[in-house]
Amino acid sequence: MECLSPVKGDIERFILFLTRNREDAKELMAETVARCFEHFDAVRHKQAFKSYAMTTARRLFYENQKKKNREIHITTEELDTIFDTGISPEHSMEASLLYKAIGTLPDMQQEAIILTEIMGYSLKETATIQRSTVAAVKVRIYRAKKSLYVLLSDEYSHKH
Repeated sequence: MECLSPVKGDIERFILFLTRNREDAKELMAETVARCFEHFDAVRHKQAFKSYAMTTARRLFYENQKKKNREIHITTEELDTIFDTGISPEHSMEASLLYKAIGTLPDMQQEAIILTEIMGYSLKETATIQRSTVAAVKVRIYRAKKSLYVLLSDEYSHKH
């Protein structure tokens, strides 16, 4: 519990991002915590627990997705609750468009952009969570930003 307390909020936000459903997020969080504590000996340093827990949550999510084999839809309201940063009303429309655009990206690109650009993880931490290389994460972020630029440019030009 000593390792979980300081990182619990980050893990919950990441899980909510993955599941996009509060009930599923609660179940996945419980499953993640249980799995982490079952295999706690695998964590060599307290500092590594957060990355270990995020990786475990991600792995469990995709295992569950394979079982369920269902499509996920994201809503702006759910993303707003995940990343409640106190955005002023005048910027809420831009944030809404950004979240909507992020929701159209492939899953791995969504994860990479959310983890690095919104949640502030390093490229190395994101690579560990995604069970990938730093180079692959850089490519995902580059492609995500390029796609977001096109999507948001199109959206902006339609508004004006």
